[in-house]
Amino acid sequence: MLETYSRDKADSDLQNQTTQPLPVRMTQHADRNSRDVAAHRARQAAAGRMPVTTYMPVDLVQMIDRIKEERGVSSRAPLIEEAVRFYIENTRA
Repeated sequence: MLETYSRDKADSDLQNQTTQPLPVRMTQHADRNSRDVAAHRARQAAAGRMPVTTYMPVDLVQMIDRIKEERGVSSRAPLIEEAVRFYIENTRA
């Protein structure tokens, strides 16, 4: 049976309000998402890649995002990889 969620009075100040019930299938989506993420991580590991997480200043991220849009790439990852590789190659010479 499909569960539904409808907004109540406490949600009245939120954007994108609806009076229609919204379908709730989080468990199905969570299972599929978990499998997709695990498969993506496995492919990356098989390709000899590993995840790196870091915090950066907002202005630097905004510059990366502008370059991302200009080049039409789908994520920041290739730009950050290119920048790190360029930095290492040019500071070791």
